[in-house]
Amino acid sequence: MLLLLVGCGTASQPTPAAATLPCPFYHSGYVQSHLRSHSPLRDAENLYGVIVPHHAPQMQMTADALFAVEREIETVVVIAPNHEGIGGTVQVSDEGYYWQDGSIGGDRVLAQVIMEEEQLGAETGGEVFRTDHAASVQMPYIRAAFPNALVVTVFLKRAVTQEQLDTLAEILLEVSEEKSVLILASIDFSHGQSPERMAVCDTETRDAVKRQDYALLRSRDAAHMDAPHVMSLMLVLAQKRGEMLTELACETDIFPENGVIKGASYFVWGLE
Repeated sequence: MLLLLVGCGTASQPTPAAATLPCPFYHSGYVQSHLRSHSPLRDAENLYGVIVPHHAPQMQMTADALFAVEREIETVVVIAPNHEGIGGTVQVSDEGYYWQDGSIGGDRVLAQVIMEEEQLGAETGGEVFRTDHAASVQMPYIRAAFPNALVVTVFLKRAVTQEQLDTLAEILLEVSEEKSVLILASIDFSHGQSPERMAVCDTETRDAVKRQDYALLRSRDAAHMDAPHVMSLMLVLAQKRGEMLTELACETDIFPENGVIKGASYFVWGLE
């Protein structure tokens, strides 16, 4: 696989794609509060990849993770689950995003490199980029933490094959040799379960990550996380880099729903 990123490098960042994708789930109150009160996580200065939540009230964790990164980031590649299941198995967009009081441009060159890899079988951006929240909610945080960065967005269906995940991981690793990228995986973990069941699910997730058990992760349902296939991609990247995913933060939320006590868990995992 031969990659050529024309015009890469901080001094020659390519002309960004226009910010044409909306952020329909943008919540100014949450975002501004999180950005004002962010506290950078420890041991996250040199992250190559990071897993953060996309549930708006919990995205203080996203701010804390991104503001901890001290590297100069040229492009953030956002990997998100296709909750709606519309469009192709792998979809890529080079477009930027806009919201009420800001915007961020897209990296046309890097997106084109991903889309041109035949083994990946990626399709260009479709309706999911305008309607699914998992990627768009990350954009104001990325813009605040890395003011000069561009973005590429990749949506993955659960039907994505292990071969496609391997191919995408190889592309991202080769790209990172030519420019400074951050891989951001947007994942919410156990939700809608009893607090007791949530605790069991989180323990099982931690064990699967420690063992780098892709098959076990791929078999999990929403009781454990909403995007086991995206988590598997991050495990593949970790293995290919000779590193481990490291748990940097975890928070739980216990709440009543229709008279039943339920729980949800949110993690930040890091990959150097």
